[in-house]
Amino acid sequence: MRRLLLAGMLSAPLASAQAVPGADAVAFLRVIGDVRIESREAFKPAIERKDIELATGSGFVISPAGLILTNNHVIAPPSASRLANADSEVHTQIRRIEAVVGVGGAPLQAIVVASDPGLDLALLSVTSAELPYVAFGDSDAARPGEPARVLGFPFGNQVEIAKRGPGAPSVTVSAGRVAASRSDDQGETRFLQTDATINPGSSGGPMLDADGYAIGVVRLKLARGEGAGFAIPINQVKDFLEANGYLGQLPARRLRPLPAQTLDFKGLRLEAPERIDDDSRSRLRLRGGTRLEEGELIVDRVATAWKSAQLQEALLAGGFDGFPLDERAGWTADQPAGKRALFGSATGTRDGLPLRVEYAIASIGKEAIVARFVGRPDQVAFNLSVVRRALASLEAEPLLREEVVTAPAVELESATLSNPWAPAVAVPARFVRDETESAACATPAASTLSTSPPADFTVALRVAFFLRPDAQVEEALQRCAAATESARFGVVYRNASFLVRSDDGLLRYEAEAPAAKWPLVEKLVRAWLARAAVR
Repeated sequence: MRRLLLAGMLSAPLASAQAVPGADAVAFLRVIGDVRIESREAFKPAIERKDIELATGSGFVISPAGLILTNNHVIAPPSASRLANADSEVHTQIRRIEAVVGVGGAPLQAIVVASDPGLDLALLSVTSAELPYVAFGDSDAARPGEPARVLGFPFGNQVEIAKRGPGAPSVTVSAGRVAASRSDDQGETRFLQTDATINPGSSGGPMLDADGYAIGVVRLKLARGEGAGFAIPINQVKDFLEANGYLGQLPARRLRPLPAQTLDFKGLRLEAPERIDDDSRSRLRLRGGTRLEEGELIVDRVATAWKSAQLQEALLAGGFDGFPLDERAGWTADQPAGKRALFGSATGTRDGLPLRVEYAIASIGKEAIVARFVGRPDQVAFNLSVVRRALASLEAEPLLREEVVTAPAVELESATLSNPWAPAVAVPARFVRDETESAACATPAASTLSTSPPADFTVALRVAFFLRPDAQVEEALQRCAAATESARFGVVYRNASFLVRSDDGLLRYEAEAPAAKWPLVEKLVRAWLARAAVR
């Protein structure tokens, strides 16, 4: 912040202005008010000045509805004790606050809707629609050495050579890095330290990460600390907005970590974010969340001899979710002894919408766990530390514990599918049941039932029910039934399947096993398919 009534400002070279993401959403703030100077000498009249510029500072739009974030000290009147001297006392009264968003923008009258002097945060509101805004990142995910930029208006209009009338001066962009995270006695991060240039007037501006997301609000620079500037972590800002009822007006939704939960049936344990509840009935998959609003957590278990790097290539090529990804970078996490996982970030497009994917890949003997969080880029960036914490916390027990080495007993029993229109079907006795979808046919079924030996999920006998399918679906199912061999993640599988009509639809019976195990299970498969054929 720059106080026009005070002298002795710090001097430092200014960084050059440049067009960067977020610069059009930085607000130039002007505090307008009255000043009364009262002399300490008897009978000397007071001097009054009306409607003058008391101070300028920086802020930034955080919502297209017109919410502007800044420091509380930018918009608060200076105390009389700070302005007093031996000869006089100075009193100020704020009349209005003006915000100019973008160079050449019209001044907008701003009102203070929330403030916290202790945190040194203030929230302003202006009447305007569809303003450009700076999306929030996650300050807990910031690491020392990562790039950072500070945007603002150091020294206000004083350095502007060409006068721009009532508009804002050019935004100054200072590039640097995150130097450190400074914590309080309770271990909470209180400040992000940066070596980016900060000067009076920069207060209230955003500190951005390499992707242009706000990770802090610029607050101060140490007078004796060369290059030591400090910002309020953006996660503290989220708490401030939430406490005052404004967090819900941001475009992204906040996710919080939950205590670790164990899914014994799936052999998984992790700290999933809140509202990410598993809705998959497959023993080999965890899936929770929403596709757009909050993001989606997906964990797949696959049988493979591939290394993590090969599975990463398959993931980026679209082999897991059906859409290709562009790798961004890897990241690291603290892992317990003996646990080794590959972590990374990627971007892609699904149904015409941009997505960001954070992923973790870990090998467990002959199995691998491929976990990813998929969501809108803004939503993932807003909750990055929570997402990465969930992925890093993932632990898995092997389910491929006792592979089939002898022919299973040919013993069948009746079972029902979840869809009420589906008829009863025959399944192998003592096999584990779940609702794993067919890997060979992508046509969605109304109901599925998959059975496998308790300790070998690579052998599977499945039934899928299709409620009154149209001709196009039937044709696709016929093509699937013709397949006899397929390969997934380095394992070649044999397949046998056929279709059976029922009163209300179509049943697809499918048997699958690795080619090396097919001779062991062929007798069971033939008996199962023969039982199905005489319905």
